[in-house]
Amino acid sequence: MSKHMKREVAQAPLEAAWEPLTAEEEAALESACANDEEIDLSGTPEITDEQWATAARGNDMWRPKKIPVSARLDADVLHWLKRSGPGYLTRINQILREAMMNSGHTSKRR
Repeated sequence: MSKHMKREVAQAPLEAAWEPLTAEEEAALESACANDEEIDLSGTPEITDEQWATAARGNDMWRPKKIPVSARLDADVLHWLKRSGPGYLTRINQILREAMMNSGHTSKRR
């Protein structure tokens, strides 16, 4: 598979990978979800208060898509970023995200 073809596959929307449910499948799904009281939870452990205190939900679980870019940086800035060790690209992203959040503008999820 060529590099170009891989890029197309990686960018295909998730919906393209799934066929729509048939009416019969839709009815079976509705029937399976109809009565929560019938679900046997006897083998499921209770969630403790400590677990709930550290649980993530909503936006805490969202991770933005990473897009490769090419950027020109001043040599001293790059040296400063690399001086802290591996992960300088992650630090660049953190610095830019903090600046974006402090500006009052946030990115649109896509």
